[in-house]
Amino acid sequence: MDYSRFTEKTRRSVTRAFALAKERRYQEISPLVMMVSLTEEGTDMVDYLLQYLGADPVYFRHLLSESLPLPGTEAPSGVPVSRELETVFGKALSLAVSSRSA
Repeated sequence: MDYSRFTEKTRRSVTRAFALAKERRYQEISPLVMMVSLTEEGTDMVDYLLQYLGADPVYFRHLLSESLPLPGTEAPSGVPVSRELETVFGKALSLAVSSRSA
């Protein structure tokens, strides 16, 4: 995956997801870990969208964090991105590219 194609904010969220996964000793970065990282940024857009959907952003972040699995027993040296999250990244990039060309 070519992360340089992501926006700066997304790259920061990916970096936070790696740090969170390593800190909690996960074997990989799942979509849930990535979602926690994205919402922790607390951007105006994320907060607005959550409020628009009827969710309290602070409570939503709390629920996401609470739903993370318990930390693992051994921290892997390099935390890989899960296949599922690679698929999500690929689809997001495809949508971004197709929306730019439309």
